[in-house]
Amino acid sequence: MSRAARLAASPTLHSLATRNFRLFFVGQLVSQAGTWMQTVALSWAALDLGGGGLALGAVTALQFGPGLVLSPYGGVLIDRFDTRRLMIGSQLAFVAVAVALTAASFSGVLGMPALLALALAFGVVNALDSPLRRVIVSELVPPADQVNAIGLNTTLMTASRVFGPALAGGLIAVGGVGWCFLVNALSYPAVLTGLLLMRPAEMYPTPRSERAPGQLRAGLRYLAGEPVLRAPLVVMTLVAVFGYQMEVTLPLLADETFGAGASGFTVLYAAMSAGAAAGGLMMARRNVASLRMVVVNTWVFAGGLLALALAPHLLVAALVALPAGFGAITVLSGAATVVQVHADPRRRGLTVAIVSMVFLGSRPVGGPVAGAVADAWGPRTALAVAATLCAGTAAVGVVMSRRHAADAGPVAVPESDAGRAAAA
Repeated sequence: MSRAARLAASPTLHSLATRNFRLFFVGQLVSQAGTWMQTVALSWAALDLGGGGLALGAVTALQFGPGLVLSPYGGVLIDRFDTRRLMIGSQLAFVAVAVALTAASFSGVLGMPALLALALAFGVVNALDSPLRRVIVSELVPPADQVNAIGLNTTLMTASRVFGPALAGGLIAVGGVGWCFLVNALSYPAVLTGLLLMRPAEMYPTPRSERAPGQLRAGLRYLAGEPVLRAPLVVMTLVAVFGYQMEVTLPLLADETFGAGASGFTVLYAAMSAGAAAGGLMMARRNVASLRMVVVNTWVFAGGLLALALAPHLLVAALVALPAGFGAITVLSGAATVVQVHADPRRRGLTVAIVSMVFLGSRPVGGPVAGAVADAWGPRTALAVAATLCAGTAAVGVVMSRRHAADAGPVAVPESDAGRAAAA
């Protein structure tokens, strides 16, 4: 049996039997780890340059903040132009930023102004690339494989958040931040090679929208007026704001509650990431998504957060972090999949861009609140409050799923006219 046939027979990996998606997946496997290495290195570089918490916050905001403003406009571009060509352009722009960081670091001229400027340049490109990476997945596989491909892509991005920072820590300890920038720059040819080797005739492109005045406003009205899209977006937004603040609560829980410091945080973060990876693989294996599934996993996430708040010591906390991570990723991946599959193909780019904007925006909105609650009453209380609010969100989702019965069943992934034409 050939490799493609073995993959096609796998309930978890069957979308990898499609050549174009396999090329994309392998390229992202290399590049995403490099991107997270660069993210960690930027923070360390800010510290090396004498910056404190304000400098670290500024570097983070410049990398992710532009997505709050620019992602919807990027979505409009995605709906109008060829996704493969757009992604080739975004990867070349990323290469330019990474090369500039590498050259400035090794030459000794990387100062705080240049660091902030290059972090901003990365953030601007990422505002387009983040939704673009999600949209192009649905155009690389047959419609029946879209949910599987989205689940595998989500698992890949989750795993990269574990391996990338770990590799960055080792390189920084041995040779400094410049090596992280260099490795990231060298990772992009893998993506570009995969994109260039793809066969456009074997893609499943969606119809492109024509340029027209007020496209962004019309797209936002469309999202607000479609219950099948609005319900999962509401659930995902509330869960992201209330619950996706583990980067704030987990370090405090490890340090202040368990007295385990950075090593304890590493254990908790690794356990939650392992649960998230298992959740992503489960989503890929099931090949279905529904609002009801999103709601059920919101209950799982809320229960995991409450168990973390009540854990008597670090080992128990690490064990219950597994279901918390599982619930966290399945809520995000499930809601994003429902929205992406049901969206009007002519507005899919904008729809996915709004999903990206919501997730990115949850950090600056929910993070300070979670930190303030933890400072005032402790990290256990912050986690318990998050669990309660996520449980309330799940209750809202129950009401929505009952009101919109069509949302409650599995997402059917019919083969589109465009997909049949491309397959022919």
